[in-house]
Amino acid sequence: MFICALLIGSVAVACGENGNTDDNGNNQEQPEIPGVGDGDGEGGENPGEGGENPGEGGENPGEGGENPGEGGENPEQPVEQTPVDIYPNIPTKVVCYENKVVASNEGVSLEVTQITNNNFVFVARPGEFVQSYRLDVFPLCRLYNALFEQMRTEGKSEASARDIDTWIRDFVFNSTGAGAYTFDPESHPDYAAKEFDWMNTTYAQAHVVPDAEYAIVAVACYDKAGTDDGEMSICYVKTTAEPLVGNPQVEIDVQVNYRAMQITHIPNADCKYVYHWCSNEDDLMPYINTYGEKLYIDFMRHTIGDAIAAADADNLWYYRDFGQSASSEVPIMATAIALDANQTPAKHFNSKVFTLLPIPETPVASGEIKVVEDKLGASYFWYEYTMAENTPYMFWKPLTRQQAEYYQTQASETELAALALSLNEEGWGLVNKNYSYDEQTGKYGKIYTGRDVWYASPNTEYVICYTARNRVQELSPVRFSKPFSTKPLTTDRPSECASDAVMTVTAKGRTSATVSFTYDFEKHAGVRFQYIEPVLDGAGQPDASASRETFISYLGFGMAGDAQGLTVNNWHADNSGHDSFTMAGLMPGTKYRFVYMCEDWNGVVGEVKFAEATTEAIVGGNNPVATIDATVEDGVATFTFTANSETESMQYMVGSVDTDNDVLGIKRLGNENYYTAEEMLVKWRTACINLGMPTYNLSTTLNHAANETLVALCLPFGAGGVRGELAYKIWDGTAFKTLSDYYPNYKPAAIAGNYVMAPQQSTAAVHASQLKPSKQPQQQVRPKSEVIERYVLVDMHRLGKHPLATMRK
Repeated sequence: MFICALLIGSVAVACGENGNTDDNGNNQEQPEIPGVGDGDGEGGENPGEGGENPGEGGENPGEGGENPGEGGENPEQPVEQTPVDIYPNIPTKVVCYENKVVASNEGVSLEVTQITNNNFVFVARPGEFVQSYRLDVFPLCRLYNALFEQMRTEGKSEASARDIDTWIRDFVFNSTGAGAYTFDPESHPDYAAKEFDWMNTTYAQAHVVPDAEYAIVAVACYDKAGTDDGEMSICYVKTTAEPLVGNPQVEIDVQVNYRAMQITHIPNADCKYVYHWCSNEDDLMPYINTYGEKLYIDFMRHTIGDAIAAADADNLWYYRDFGQSASSEVPIMATAIALDANQTPAKHFNSKVFTLLPIPETPVASGEIKVVEDKLGASYFWYEYTMAENTPYMFWKPLTRQQAEYYQTQASETELAALALSLNEEGWGLVNKNYSYDEQTGKYGKIYTGRDVWYASPNTEYVICYTARNRVQELSPVRFSKPFSTKPLTTDRPSECASDAVMTVTAKGRTSATVSFTYDFEKHAGVRFQYIEPVLDGAGQPDASASRETFISYLGFGMAGDAQGLTVNNWHADNSGHDSFTMAGLMPGTKYRFVYMCEDWNGVVGEVKFAEATTEAIVGGNNPVATIDATVEDGVATFTFTANSETESMQYMVGSVDTDNDVLGIKRLGNENYYTAEEMLVKWRTACINLGMPTYNLSTTLNHAANETLVALCLPFGAGGVRGELAYKIWDGTAFKTLSDYYPNYKPAAIAGNYVMAPQQSTAAVHASQLKPSKQPQQQVRPKSEVIERYVLVDMHRLGKHPLATMRK
């Protein structure tokens, strides 16, 4: 018998001897779980003495018919049937029967009634002694992977029939995972003959693909709870497929360095979809050598999920950084399978085996971080860092003194290595701006010294831990700074605050304002600010008459570390003595009042202060005009929407075929049987009004991946809701077009008449806590070679193991 648990993949079926045993563990001569006969004579599809058109015991029973007497459909002794044996030489043979299993009165009969490329329909009929049953459908390729893994785990070179039976039942009845589904007569009125249109049920977890093999597995139970298992029936089904169109192929391009790789897949013209998978060669080849190319192709299709469109270039490459575990001695195998327009797979997959470059001997990176003593306050501290000439990057984070002492005195080498790795992956990053390396001479650049700030908790002891990384991405041992303590925060003596910072706000536009600070860096450590008028619902803004204690709490003084700036703008000083930024998302023609409070290097919080500004009012006209400019670079289309001064607001959007099921009619563009050019413009205007984003700004931008046809739209509104002409821009995936390119006879009107239509309510005003400056402590720095990986490599055996992996005792 054979099953494929909740594994996503597909593989061919291997079948062999029946795995059922008697109470003593001996193989029975008669199979305990019957399968499908050939429909003739004894043991036929409807057994009696006759075959498909029964005599005695036929489909319309005489003596022993459908409700069996001496040989009905559910005989007391199961009828001998021949299992299908597609892969006879594999070490994990599973006994299964093609499209139909006729069980005894203590089993579940299964019959497949319909098969398509992406689905199948079957009926389950439990015998009269079956109180409930467990059932699920599994891709065979993933079943074999699970059984193969179990066999290797137990140190066996071949699994016996009893092994297979035990493991499959363990998969089905595992209580720590999903398990197979339980069906009983109380919960399912159609229990006696339940039909499953599989991919249209709520039970299907693995997707079904063309030309792939699956196992329908049913285990009869002697109790209604589905725990006391008996007979197991396994029905084999293979989906259909359209004939292969053309010769779809996909090349694999591999680029490697010392610790990372980038794999790019290049489909040919016949290839419309791609699956790709990569792992260590030692993980993949045992499976391929054991089960063959067809099963591995199915494994890729079921493990990865949906096929990747050949036109989707962004998902046809992936990058992997192996970090400190990188080795040039481990062969890596990249594989890919091409599919045609019908998603019929090619007969062979492509593969490439490679290794990373050997890591040369390279000097260990080094550097130092220390606190700037005279800039060590309560909520802020400045630190200085020095990086050696051979050190392009350093990574750090602060620890409490207690945490640091553990690592310095008790941590094992393994724990320290893990700490270095976590710093590399999650810590704050520093860059040596003087770094360079000459491959020819082996010479490096220069030492670099820099300064930066970090937000701290008041009255806390810290130690900075850090690691450095060299050009081959080898991490240095973790080092620790000297312990230091931040000052207590003083909030009750504002007159003692030495900060002389002054905030000014100047109106800059309809929805933005420029905020500036001037200060003496030797006296001023940082400032917290936010607007308090106008009041927004739910923003929790105090008014100007609130107490000083209320503003201290609202502005977050005394909150721990990074949390200080979550609800307000927390702006630290630097030695420039002047900072400014533009605050966006404001409302036009509105007076804003800001509150701000400063902190000095002694941790003293100063007085409550206020500043005001009024944004530019909108004065619309009768001739609103919008234009769209667009550029495409590195696969990204950037659309800039601009309106003239007579425009009060505009609605703008970028749409594709996927936008609300092609509400823009892009699939019909140029087909006058559906839409003329004029009708298309009406359709676009409606879409822009209903789906477009509103703004009072006179300029804004949107980006979109440029690998498909895009339509950018912009509709301007003037005084009293007067609507201007719709501006549009078409990108066909390769070039910018106009409607005249699709409709040769179309002649745009000079100017269409304006008419009044009120725009949607503006969403320009946002919650006060969202209006935050961009100035933050040094962010994590990732070199260009460490882009976020688009595909995660996972050991195939580990992934392929059944999710219900804990075996029954």
